[in-house]
Amino acid sequence: MKCKTYFFIDAGIEKLHVRHVGVDGRQQHDRIHLHRGQLKQYLTEEKNVLRETAANTGDDPEIYLTGKLSAQTQDFLTYGTRLHPEAVLWQAARCLLTNPADGLAPAESVAIIDFSASGFCIAVARRNLDLAPQCLEKNPSCGAGSGINLQRVLEKLNIAAEDVDSILQDYLGAAGQALRSALPIRMERCGVFSVSATVSDKNQGIPIEHALAVTMKSEAAKTALRVPPNINRIYLTGGVFRWQFLRDCAADLLRIQGIDDIVYDDSQSLVFRGMEALREKLSGKKIMPLVPQDSRLYAQSRYPCLPSGNFGNAWQTPEDMSTGKMRTNRLSPPPCYRDSR
Repeated sequence: MKCKTYFFIDAGIEKLHVRHVGVDGRQQHDRIHLHRGQLKQYLTEEKNVLRETAANTGDDPEIYLTGKLSAQTQDFLTYGTRLHPEAVLWQAARCLLTNPADGLAPAESVAIIDFSASGFCIAVARRNLDLAPQCLEKNPSCGAGSGINLQRVLEKLNIAAEDVDSILQDYLGAAGQALRSALPIRMERCGVFSVSATVSDKNQGIPIEHALAVTMKSEAAKTALRVPPNINRIYLTGGVFRWQFLRDCAADLLRIQGIDDIVYDDSQSLVFRGMEALREKLSGKKIMPLVPQDSRLYAQSRYPCLPSGNFGNAWQTPEDMSTGKMRTNRLSPPPCYRDSR
C-alpha cells in the first residue's frame, strides 16, 4: 500500500492555514494566508501545490479540513474530509494532557481558549474524567465575543490591526498591569453593542486608547471568565490573541482564578494536533477508549470521535443521542466530521 501525504487545512473567516505532511511524517510546509475575503485566490495556490504533490507521489494526497469556511474550501478543492472545529479543539486538549507543547511537564488538566474572528470556543480535558468531566463552552449564537466585532471596532476608530499594541503600549506587560486592572468590564452580551459603546465613548471625548482598551478587556473577559475551576494549564490560540494586550487581559483574569500556567500558541498549530489525532482515529490506527456503562458509552458507540467526558443529563435517550439532539442547554458534542467526498 502506498504511503499517503496529508494536507491539513484550517479555513477561517480571516485566515487560511495549511500544513503539508509528507510520506515520511515530516512537515513539508506550513503556510498562513490572511485572505481577507479573497479565499479562492489562496486556495488556487494551494490547489496547484496539491497537483504537484500528486504528480510527484503518484497518488492524490489526503485532505482534512476544519474551520468556518471548510465547506467552501472542500467545494473548491473538490474533495477532502471535514472535521468539526469543536471536536478538533477537544481532541487537541486531550493530546496536550500527555504530550504538552514546548517540552512542558504533563498537567492534570488543561484548557484551550480558541478566540478567532468567528467567535470563541473553550475545550477542557482532565485526566480523571469521573471526578472532573470535560466540558466545552462557546460564545452564544448571537455572536457575543465574536472576534469579527473587534475588527469592526478598529474600523470605526480608524485603527489598523497591526497598530493596536503600539496604541495600547502603556497597558502592556507587567508595567501596564495596574492600568489594565483599573479598566472596567462591560457586561453586554452582544458584540454589536460593544461596537456601539466604543463609538459612543469616542464621541463623548474619551481618549481612543482608553475606549479601545475597555472594549478589548471586555472581550477577553467573555472567554476567561467562562473557564471552569481547577484547571492547571491554559493554552491561548486563535487570531484574536495575536494582540499582546488581549493576551495580557486574559492572563490577568485567569490568574485571579488561580491559573498561573498560561501558554500562548504563537505558531497557531494546536489545531493541527487535533486534526492529526482525528485523522488517526478515522484511519483506524487508534480507538478511543470507552468509559463505564452509561450514556457516554452509547454516545461514543454512535460517534466514536466524541470525547469521553460526562455530559450529565444532556443525553436523555438513545433517540436523542442518535440524532445529536439534547434536552438541556448544554452544548452537544458533535460528530468529528460531517462529510467526505
